[in-house]
Amino acid sequence: MFYCLIGFSIISYCHSIGDERLKNFALILTCGSIITGIFYSLINYEHNQLKLKHDVQSAKETLTFNTACKMHDEKMIMHFKKVRNFYIENKTLFDQSKMDEIDKRITPDENWISFIIVFNYLESIAIGINQYIMDEDFIKEFFKSLYLELYYNYGTFIVHLRKERGVQDIFKGFTDLAINWESSKK
Repeated sequence: MFYCLIGFSIISYCHSIGDERLKNFALILTCGSIITGIFYSLINYEHNQLKLKHDVQSAKETLTFNTACKMHDEKMIMHFKKVRNFYIENKTLFDQSKMDEIDKRITPDENWISFIIVFNYLESIAIGINQYIMDEDFIKEFFKSLYLELYYNYGTFIVHLRKERGVQDIFKGFTDLAINWESSKK
């Protein structure tokens, strides 16, 4: 590009007469410099956009992976075990849909803390997917069976909590995602 600019300037200089030579030479160099600047700005902009897109994708993948790995944290494993054990110990009540009795048993207990921690964790993942800051395909592959198991086990209880507390969006992201995954083929 630079050579073309010099070439046009020399041609203009040679074909101009008298005072026009310097004027035409300066005009072509000035216009050429402006065009060159615009061209390089466009290239730089495109490069920055590609880099930004790559950085966003990389951040999304990193967040997704780190969130998935958090499940293997010793404390999280303990909370998941407590939630699973509470369900097993009270399976008869769940099968009979005695949600008031389950609510009484879980609320004053440390199982309630584990219940809240586990479902808040899964809710935050669902929100991350809905906000497109987490990779749904990776999360689905990693968590689908867990989401479905907990949804089957605690879905009715979550509906009960919504009615009792008068808040319809308690763990809504979790339940919506589990329903979506349950109905999908993959």
